[in-house]
Amino acid sequence: MEIYCIGLFVNNMEKMVNFYRDIIGFETDWNGEPNVEFKAGNCRLIMFGRNDFENMVSKKFKKLLIKKQ
Repeated sequence: MEIYCIGLFVNNMEKMVNFYRDIIGFETDWNGEPNVEFKAGNCRLIMFGRNDFENMVSKKFKKLLIKKQ
């Protein structure tokens, strides 16, 4: 199985863009839109601002909480 695209909801788009672009090295031409697309080889990583996406589709989504150990 190959994965070509992954989508994530994020709460702080600017922080996520800075991390994935500047630290990880993914390519993007993001300039402040409500969503961002990164490219890494044959894979795309798409991030949606949680509130923007929920407002656009008029639906709320459950948040996945990961507990630190």
